[in-house]
Amino acid sequence: MKNLFALTLSLLLISCTNGGCSSSSGLNSLSGIAMDGYLEKATAFLDLNGNGALDTGEPSSTTNEAGSWTLYGTQEQFNTYKVVVISLAKTTIDKDNPDTTVATGYTMLSPEGNQAVVSPLTTLVVAKMNTGLSLANAKTAVQEQLGLTSVDVMKDFVAAKATDANYAAAHNVAASIAEVLKTIDADASKDTKLADKLTSLTTKVTTQVVPNITEIKSASSTQNAVKVAAIPQSIKISADSTSFASGRFTLVSAAATLSDKTTKAVTSAVEWAVSTVSGSGTASVATSADGTKLTSTGPGVFSLIGKYLGLTDTITVTVTDSVEESIKATPMQSSFASGKSTLLTSLVTFSDKTTKNISTAVEWVVSTISGSGTASVATSADGTKFTSTGPGVFSLIAKYLGLTDTITVTVTDAVEESITISSVLSALANGATTTLNAVATFTDKTTKNVSNAVEWVVNTVSGSGGAYVSSSNNSPTLFPSSTGTIGVIAKYLGFTSNALQITVNCESSTPYANPFMPPPPPCSASQQQQQEQIQQLKKQQMNLFGIGTFGTAKLAP
Repeated sequence: MKNLFALTLSLLLISCTNGGCSSSSGLNSLSGIAMDGYLEKATAFLDLNGNGALDTGEPSSTTNEAGSWTLYGTQEQFNTYKVVVISLAKTTIDKDNPDTTVATGYTMLSPEGNQAVVSPLTTLVVAKMNTGLSLANAKTAVQEQLGLTSVDVMKDFVAAKATDANYAAAHNVAASIAEVLKTIDADASKDTKLADKLTSLTTKVTTQVVPNITEIKSASSTQNAVKVAAIPQSIKISADSTSFASGRFTLVSAAATLSDKTTKAVTSAVEWAVSTVSGSGTASVATSADGTKLTSTGPGVFSLIGKYLGLTDTITVTVTDSVEESIKATPMQSSFASGKSTLLTSLVTFSDKTTKNISTAVEWVVSTISGSGTASVATSADGTKFTSTGPGVFSLIAKYLGLTDTITVTVTDAVEESITISSVLSALANGATTTLNAVATFTDKTTKNVSNAVEWVVNTVSGSGGAYVSSSNNSPTLFPSSTGTIGVIAKYLGFTSNALQITVNCESSTPYANPFMPPPPPCSASQQQQQEQIQQLKKQQMNLFGIGTFGTAKLAP
């Protein structure tokens, strides 16, 4: 009855894989042990597609602290497919070193139909079978190659060595082969085929383990056996530069020295750790298509540690303050009129991507690309200015600590920037006239008489009279029409001139200046009489010349 109950319970067990759980009713169970030392928290699975990787739908199990696993499947599956055990980095515990997890993962196999033990030795048997040997011949080949002819290489050597020293030797050899398996998985990519891994195992055991097989078997412990095996015995890390500026980087690399005295690049497989010895910066290591780089966000002294298969090496790298890498010169205006100037700014960018204004510290070199002008750069309290005495296109080269930048600035012809007006007389008697002048000043400080091109604007500031401007003789003339203070301005190309004030008095010491017109009304006339005569004078002036207004006048071209 008890056996019947156990059978019934076995048939009702649930099997879980990475793809989920399904009823195991009607399935058989297969149990075994994963070992180098016994492996806890390793993954065991039935490799239904022969790729050496756990896939959805494949029966799987996690090993317990004794290394035991149990899988559920059909007897046909057990007779047809290999069991694979994957030792997981930082998860699996090798009971040979029970206080830590394995640093590097590796893969082991046992042949179909003989899966009770999965170990480095059974993996080598599978590798021999991969060359075409039968199971029996493969076992013999492994025994003879490793000098273990008194050992069953498919057996639990950890348990057996308690009563047979030959199995202690087998355990040492298995530990050495496990180290080889780690290097194979470390070198492999996701596209590496299982067959290629098995071929690599055969080669590496022949070249790295067999030459030292006597020392390995006689070692006092598995740890000592690993040290004398043809596997990495030490690593050496190095940096292209052990001192560089903050914000820059240095390429780092690592090489493993094997027990056969050869070396191997292992940079991509190294676990890197960085610690700060001194300074305010922080450093890190990252691998990309450009290589493995050590970078720092600030200055300091850093300890770089490389770890590989339990081996370590340390170097010290110094990161200095950031240094100037490039400069950028910028004009406030890249085009301006002759006689004007533009401010120049220069920024230096440091290796840590910070910037600094160095406008006053830059050496400037100016050359003429085209045009007749000459240009120069000068620094004052107002800043660094670029000016030109004439039009042209100029090249400006900024130099600072061996760094340079070049900009191009265009200087156009000078343009008007103001007008100024004046009068020959600032006070005159009623009936007298005065000549008006207008001068435009250009950006290069040259001037031009524009008296006949401006719009003259006249207004009464005080008194009862007014005035008008006439250019009948091609010289703008102010004609007062009564006593008082007259205001005059001129407008030209959007500019407005200064304002003039001209005083008109009653008494006249000079003859009336316009022989074609009757004189203005006398001061003794009433205000009404004055206004009527002023209007008459205005009409006569316009009829005679067709130009001039009372109050505001715009000159003919």
